[in-house]
Amino acid sequence: MSNVIEFKKKPDAASRQVSSNALREEQYKAGYYNLEVLLEYEPTDTGYIDENLETYEATPEDHAKLLAFFDAFGFDYVTYQAGYRTNPQPFVLWQTLVGFAGDVLMCRKQAGTWNILRNKRGSEHASYVEAVARQDVDAIKRHRPFAEAKFREEMAKRDPNGNLPPQRSEHPPAEATMFERGIQNFRWQSPFSYTFPAFEKTGSGEYRHEAHDVFVTYAYACGWSYADIARDKMRLEEVANICIGTLGYKFYQMQVTGGGRWNKAHAQKTFPGCSDKLLSYLSACYGRRVESARKLRDAAWPELQDWARRNPFDRSLFGRRG
Repeated sequence: MSNVIEFKKKPDAASRQVSSNALREEQYKAGYYNLEVLLEYEPTDTGYIDENLETYEATPEDHAKLLAFFDAFGFDYVTYQAGYRTNPQPFVLWQTLVGFAGDVLMCRKQAGTWNILRNKRGSEHASYVEAVARQDVDAIKRHRPFAEAKFREEMAKRDPNGNLPPQRSEHPPAEATMFERGIQNFRWQSPFSYTFPAFEKTGSGEYRHEAHDVFVTYAYACGWSYADIARDKMRLEEVANICIGTLGYKFYQMQVTGGGRWNKAHAQKTFPGCSDKLLSYLSACYGRRVESARKLRDAAWPELQDWARRNPFDRSLFGRRG
């Protein structure tokens, strides 16, 4: 999905328009939906913009879900909807809130894991996530400024049309220059030499271990920059477990049984129950399409985390030579 959704004005927009006051009625509230399903809602790319520069999803049902998604996090969509072409607030706000959605789902469905991670997230983040998970309206209102600040930070990064600066304008992470050519020769055929050594803190504040090059290669193939997560030990361990343990093992199986080319039907059997969104990310990883993997990663990662927890890999297979 691009940074900004292109809305096309429909001839019958006026007949389908819902007034701003109507959009605040109860039928557009989070309480009318299963929260866990609602948190996975994504805007479509076929909405429209009316003569007042107010934006709407393609169908009333989709638009109601989008409003309810914002409501679940304590945001009033009407406040942000006007002037989409010159003020891309709704889409950027949705992207910001998606960053909390994975933790909200974890808080509701894997309380034990959330209790381990909550302190790492920070007290303000954790309090907001837990308020949303409980749908405690007063608590959400109290902690919502934390999410609003994150949203404002994201808006400040964008131009008036909502586009982020080209990535090439930034210095690429160090490993990008190391692997941008070599990654094309990388194959998912040797994950079992990895021993999952402990990450140790260095004098620079970063975490490394003796299998650093192996870790960085697998992480990079999955769209993760070591430079971005070098100081986050918990994230490093998570990426190692998922990118080398879960995906390395499953992709090795796919290569052995199905050859080197991505086959969606084969992938659906290897990763049963995964959404098309997650399969698109896995396809990018399997094909070493690093830029695509990086773009798709954040939206797919919460589902992949959940899938990996429900389908643990056999660690006894790892630690072999070759």
